[in-house]
Amino acid sequence: MTPDTYVCLKHPCIALGDYAIRAIQPQDIEDIRQWRNAQIDVLRQDGEITPDMQVAYFDTEIWPTFSQANPRQILVTLFHRDLRIGYGGLVHMAWAHARAEVSFLVAPDIAADDARYGEAFDAFFSLIKTLAFDDLGLNRLTTETYASRTKHIERYQAQGFVEEGRLRQHVKVNGVYLDSLLHACLASAP
Repeated sequence: MTPDTYVCLKHPCIALGDYAIRAIQPQDIEDIRQWRNAQIDVLRQDGEITPDMQVAYFDTEIWPTFSQANPRQILVTLFHRDLRIGYGGLVHMAWAHARAEVSFLVAPDIAADDARYGEAFDAFFSLIKTLAFDDLGLNRLTTETYASRTKHIERYQAQGFVEEGRLRQHVKVNGVYLDSLLHACLASAP
């Protein structure tokens, strides 16, 4: 049986206005699978995920970490007015160094609407910084995104993330090599 939340979280839900995040739950994973498959070109995902693959991944890699004091990742679902609209979290966590990479993805219809996407992005990053810095005591958050996602990068920077590097021709998307940009935000300058 899957616990309701990660034992390391002080608050099972963190809210900001009409938005909230809480630990990912079994009822979230099919939407997430569909969102990921629809947006492969912006993700570090090599192929489509089947329903069986999704269930197996969560059964072996995610649900067992809910009871760990220092899980390697913390996945959360983003809600807008109680409607599931996205997910993300803290991945590649290095507890000894108080750092993690932030992941974020919304439903394709929201991703296609600049205004809704911007609002969801800003809310999510405010919430995830609260979770990371205030609840977990992390010091550093990082991101990696493809250089072609200029609006996404502008949003990172508006959220206090500073560009720290460029991985030249780091990924191949639709036959084209793209750079990846690395950004970071510190607890002392969120």
